[in-house]
Amino acid sequence: MDVARLLANPRFKWQRRMAPARAALDAFCATAPKNLPVTYLRLLEACDGGKGSNPFGGGDVELWAVSEVIARNAAAGVEQRWPGYFAIGAAASDVLVGFDLREPDGAPVCALAANAPVELAASFSEYLQSIALRGGAG
Repeated sequence: MDVARLLANPRFKWQRRMAPARAALDAFCATAPKNLPVTYLRLLEACDGGKGSNPFGGGDVELWAVSEVIARNAAAGVEQRWPGYFAIGAAASDVLVGFDLREPDGAPVCALAANAPVELAASFSEYLQSIALRGGAG
């Protein structure tokens, strides 16, 4: 997926942050799981997270800044509650959005809530396209 093209698409309503400093992105990549989707990393290079309409429910989804992701995973106990998953943001106060990284290739986007994780999209590219198709910002 061409992330720059997606961000330029007027249907992709995304309140994005400035791109992170290269040092911050490098520090994140050094501590984050090694099998994160390339499209996710490209989005982080272009904008340090942001907020848009949740394509799978009401309200917004927020993707966390690179400086917050590792700490927020630790604070939420993601590794203990959902082994093999990695949270990248939140769709509600009690629902995290993350990747299923249990397989070495491919990473479905999932809702991580009190019960078992629920797959939202087969890939991060598909998830971003769902935001564009929804076509609105919260």
